Order: sequence, then structure tokens, then C-alpha cells
Amino acid sequence: MPVNEQEWREASHRLLPDEDLLSIPDNLIDDFSGGQKEWCTPPGTPQQSVRWKHQIPQAQSRSLLVPRVVLGKGLYILVATMGFVLLFFSLPRATLPAFDFLDNSSNSCPTLGLPRPADTFDFHKLKQPIPIESNNSTFTFTMQPSRASCNSFRLSIHRTDREYCRRIQDSTKISNSSHVTEYVQTVLGPDAFQIRIDGAERLMVEKPTRFDVDKCQYDFDISLAVSGTVWMDIVWMHRDYAAFRELEGQPEMERILTVITPIPQRLDLCPRVCSEQINPQYPLSSTAVQSLPDCDFNFPLKGSWVPSEWKSSMHNLGLLDLYPTPASSPSPYDFHPEGCSFRHAGARYRNHTGCFDQKVNSLLIGDSHTRAVYDAVGRRLNGSNLMIPPFVKNTENREFSMGNLEFSFIWNPWLQGKFDCSFISQHDSITVSVGAHSAAFVCPSTDEFINHIDSVFEESSRVLRSCPRDPSRPEPKFIYLNTPAWRVLSQYPKDCRTPQRMEYWNSKAAEKARSRGWTVMDQFMATSPFSMDSPDGVHYLGTSAMDVVIDEWISKAGICPTAMEL
Repeated sequence: MPVNEQEWREASHRLLPDEDLLSIPDNLIDDFSGGQKEWCTPPGTPQQSVRWKHQIPQAQSRSLLVPRVVLGKGLYILVATMGFVLLFFSLPRATLPAFDFLDNSSNSCPTLGLPRPADTFDFHKLKQPIPIESNNSTFTFTMQPSRASCNSFRLSIHRTDREYCRRIQDSTKISNSSHVTEYVQTVLGPDAFQIRIDGAERLMVEKPTRFDVDKCQYDFDISLAVSGTVWMDIVWMHRDYAAFRELEGQPEMERILTVITPIPQRLDLCPRVCSEQINPQYPLSSTAVQSLPDCDFNFPLKGSWVPSEWKSSMHNLGLLDLYPTPASSPSPYDFHPEGCSFRHAGARYRNHTGCFDQKVNSLLIGDSHTRAVYDAVGRRLNGSNLMIPPFVKNTENREFSMGNLEFSFIWNPWLQGKFDCSFISQHDSITVSVGAHSAAFVCPSTDEFINHIDSVFEESSRVLRSCPRDPSRPEPKFIYLNTPAWRVLSQYPKDCRTPQRMEYWNSKAAEKARSRGWTVMDQFMATSPFSMDSPDGVHYLGTSAMDVVIDEWISKAGICPTAMEL
């Protein structure tokens, strides 16, 4: 069903007064008027505008923790004539207890860019469980907000048949590898879920914090970096260990992909004293940003995705994705690293001229994900402040130069052939993306996948140790670009990429890479919240995710100095 402008305006009026609605830029509405475009994502996701448009009024009346009732002008007249009490008890009620769970102080307000308190999920910091409505009799849900930091909560998913988990564990062989079997049985459990959050912050959570086989319960500790309203859907993706089974002859991986919350759940978990935090416009020159250290890319990058300022007027609507973002527009979400900032001169809107002073030769080799980095970095340093549109897929090798910078890309998705000294000595950094084709077209076991990638790390390290050293040049940097997130519906016949499997494979590959002296780029972390926005389900040019990938690569490759203006 196409989105109609008038219907959207009517739904929006139920959530914001007229003066707030008028602050929404007209071009956002005009770009989508006429009902000619339609989203094709799975129902119930933050990107499924039709589902959200029709069910936001329901979600408003069932708002968690802060029950709301939406009244028209006619009902206010009725209140005056028939009595407030009678009308109040005749209206639909929220499904949750109507008392205040919130701490009425600013002590629990999160601060964007800073980590949440260490005791956020300690038992004594969690409030009483609150039931969340389920539309599937297989599961029940509860949520426990944290007193230590608002917009932090523990979501627990319970199977109504508590014997199922133990029963399926005892009867299912998952892998020939004992470490894989132990991980899947004790950490993931037989079911796979996707927790989709949008609004004041965008987040996608697919790995449970803990799993209890005897209770058949999955706990997800979710901590947001900003206050403000968010919307949450829960998707049941797989059952019976289908997300990770890896034995020959087993049934084909079953995909359930069912939204098991009846409507997007509106979460209002912060007291009113917590102001909604909106990302400031670039350039980032505030005192707070200047005081943050440069991000240390030797360790996993953490951070939060919050809406850009130009969408702030839609912040409270839960409609951030009602209108598509043109590829030529600034990113609708901005990434805020936790506890640090991107300080290099290659960041968007900064003066890039310093990047061209030193002589640097960078090679990117592997599959289309290194090609995407190649294309995006070139566009960024060439002066474009806009999002790069999706590229035309091809397998051509490429090269270009800017000042003293030289870049080249070699298409070699299986990384066939070996590194040698003459090859390595030409480059100051070598970025490798390998593994995506293996996972998509072959579906190897975990051990086969990790051993193949580790052989690449080991070979490069061995050759580097044997090469003559040039004391005038530093050793080349080896950068491993791990596999990104995938939209689950984009699958090939032997494609075994699931979020749960790829998260584990990436973590094991990162361990191997670092042990061999490589540095690791966590593309999976950067792209996971945007797997539903990918133009083809596997690449992220034209999405917000690509910005942080570019910033991280520029920093790790060392091609740009620290920005002088910071």
C-alpha cells in the first residue's frame, strides 16, 4: 500500500501539535507525495513505513511506561458534558501498570559519546519486569529498565514451552567442532532473534547477552547513548539452531522472519529532565568534541548512530524512515564514537589538503567490499561532502592518484596467489577483504572459514619477516576488513550468512588477524544497523554506514594527519 501524504499528515497530527509538524521540511514531504513509491522490506521493521504509519496511533496509546490517550476536539466537548471520570475509564488503556517507573532526576540521563555506568545491568539496578505484548504464543517478553542509565534495559524473551530448549539441544547435532557446538548451545540458544530499534537512536541487536537453557530464556542487555523516544520490534529469525547448523545432510536452513511484536513498541524510558540529544552539524568543533582523544583503532570501535540534525523535527514521530534519503543528501544518521572522536583531516567537511602532502601508496585487494572503500575514499578526498551513490558492480582493477597519494584496487575475492617481497614493498598499507564469497557461495564450516582466512594472515606475516628492511620507510600496514552485515532476505542457494554466524566468524577472524600483527576494521559493527537500508542487501554505498567505514580506514591506513583546526 503506497504512503499517502494526507494520511501521513493525519497520523502525524496525532503525535505532534501543528506548530511542531510545520517544522518538518516541505521537501521531505514533497519528495514522497503522490504515492508512487513503496517500501519492500519485511513487515514490522523500522523501514516498513506502511506498517508504522498505520500502527503508530496504536503504539501511542500503548506507550511503555508513560501511558498516553489521544483525544480529538469532539471528545473534549464530550468530557465537559458527560464527566471526566466516565470517559477516562471508557477509553482503551495501556497494557502496562499505570505507575511511574522513572527516576525523576537527571542522574540517570545518558551522555552521548561517553560509556554508560559499569553497574547499569547489576541486579540491584534493574527495576521490576514489565510485560510486553506478544503476537506469538511461542514467546512472552518482559523488559527491566535500569535505574543507572535511562534508555538502558534488559529485554528477556521466554519460550512458553520451557522444556523445548533442553529437548532440542539433546536431540540436535550442530557441528563437528566442539568449540562451535559449545558456543551455540551456551551463548546463542536454538532460536535466533533480531531486535530492531529506531527513533532517538538506531540499533540492531542479534546476539543475546546471555542464554539460560533450563529457563529457555534469552536476555538482551540494551543500552542507548541518548535519551528520547525509541521504537522497538522483535523479529524471530530462526529456530532449531538453523542460524548456525553446519553439518552436511541436515535440512536446509529454515528462515522464519516473523515479527512477534504486534506493533512497534514505543519506549519512553527517560524522565523529562533528560533532553533529547541531537547531533550537532559539522564541522565538529565544540569544546566537548575537542576534549575527546583521537579514537584508538587498535581496539574494537564502539559508538552510537543518532539522527542528523536535519531530521530532528521527525525525531519524536518514530517516522525517521518514512521518506527515503536521496543518495545526494547528507547522511540521515551520524556515528558518534564512544569516548573518542575522529580527528583526522579526511573527515567529511574538513580541509583535506593535508592528506596529500605525504607520499602514501595504499592497496585494497579482495572482494567488492574493498572496492566500495576504494570508491568512497576517493570521492571523499576529492572534495565531495555528499553521500556516494551505489556503484555499478564490476570486477575491473582500478587505480588513481591525488597529490602524493596513490590508490589501487585489485579484484581477487578468493585471494588466490601469494604475497611476495616485491609486491609488499610497493605499498604502505594493504587492505584485504576476503571471506564474503566463501560464505555466500560455498557455506564452509566454521573451522574451514577461519583456517582459510588465517592462512592469508600467516602468509603475509611470514613474507614480511623475510623481506629486506628499508630503514627509511616504516613497515607496511596490513588491514583486515571483515565481512559486513547482510539483509537476511538476500540469500544465494548455498548462502549461510546469518547475523549470528557472521558475528562469530568475524570475532574469530579478528583474533587470528591481531595475533599475526594485522589491524582489524569492524565493518560488521558499522553496517549492522543499516542492513535493511542496503541498496542490494550486501553493500552500503549510499547509506550512513559507509561514512564510519571511510573514517576508520583513513585513520588506520594513516593517509591523513590530525586536522589542524581541531
